[in-house]
Amino acid sequence: DQPPPVVMGHVIIHEPRFMNRTVVCLVMLLLAALPDAMFAPALNTILVDRYGVPIENGFWFMSVNLAGMLLVLPLLPWLRRTMTPAMLIALAGITNGVLYGLMALPIGLPATLVLRGLEGAPDLVSLAVVLSLLGQTGQSRSGSGLRFGLAGTTMMFALFVGLIIGGFSSGSGEDAGAPLRIFLIASVECGLLAVVAVAARRLFPRTAEVIQRTERAERDRKYPVWPAMVFMFSDRGLAGVLSVAGALYMETILDFSPRLTSSLLAMTVLLLAICNGPLGFLADNFGLLRIRAISAAGYGLCFMGIALSAWMPMGWIVAMMGFMGLAGAGLIPTAFSLGSRHGGGATDMGLLQTAGQWGYFAAIAICGVLVSASESDKGIAAEDWSLIFLVFGIAYLVLNLIAMVGISWRRLVR
Repeated sequence: DQPPPVVMGHVIIHEPRFMNRTVVCLVMLLLAALPDAMFAPALNTILVDRYGVPIENGFWFMSVNLAGMLLVLPLLPWLRRTMTPAMLIALAGITNGVLYGLMALPIGLPATLVLRGLEGAPDLVSLAVVLSLLGQTGQSRSGSGLRFGLAGTTMMFALFVGLIIGGFSSGSGEDAGAPLRIFLIASVECGLLAVVAVAARRLFPRTAEVIQRTERAERDRKYPVWPAMVFMFSDRGLAGVLSVAGALYMETILDFSPRLTSSLLAMTVLLLAICNGPLGFLADNFGLLRIRAISAAGYGLCFMGIALSAWMPMGWIVAMMGFMGLAGAGLIPTAFSLGSRHGGGATDMGLLQTAGQWGYFAAIAICGVLVSASESDKGIAAEDWSLIFLVFGIAYLVLNLIAMVGISWRRLVR
């Protein structure tokens, strides 16, 4: 039942089936993305109720893992040369699980933050290697838009499931066992990732991957990775502003209930998840850069359109949020597909993930500064909110334009 071997020089490689590799990669991606998604709704339980600290420490808990990501990035090429992909993913999963297990102990906030910072390293390794394998699935780079579109859907699904697990596992403030339960669930998820990676190790032989990556690097060595990093930085940044500033704007200026606000945000996420695959397929057939340009323009302009919501009927913001979901579905598959063409494998995927994380937290920090500067005794006026949306929308479009010019300049994307 094995497919015919592919002969490369003196090495014979049995190319694993496309579907087998793709499905396994998506399962591993789901398991790797689940733990982080659990923590957002459980911050009050694992920090405030457990250690009696202000909720502001939740920001540090969610962002300190960037330190581990930065530390491990230079080591990714060496790690990929010394270990098979499956063993590297398994090792990262086991390390992650152990760190979460230690965080489950009542060790105090400082020690928890130190462990959380270290946890960023294996977290980045597992995500970067899985995404690089997904980009290399098949015998060529064709179809990468669809594969990364399915990856986007998987990550959105992981976010959805993680939020549910985290919320239901938190319990009440009197439930002393809730923090232990949350961290142990995260540890088990990492253990399952290691098990899946080991069980599927024959699908990802290092010899085949190294040869394919070497040939791709030789073919695409002049292809820049920085435009894809800019794409990820701006995409995650605008998403962060939408989830924080957008929610505050809807509740304070538009006087929406928390239920209506969360429903509108959920609608956008749902449309993103549903349309990631189809938009990735369109990108494969009509050009990655063309779909990227259309998606980024629609996403940014609809975000700027939210600025008019205070003077428009309610249907306006519903339409803007809906169109953001539809247009934004083309962002993940095009960013990852364009980034994977540089030929650096897991290192490039690690750079994209780190750029996205920095974009998310930088945008929220800048948004916080702008909101604080605009606040008066009467709160923040609708005009000030509108200016904030316009500033971030314009910045998003400008960053995407710069990145697209950087790609077009090299004449490597048709």
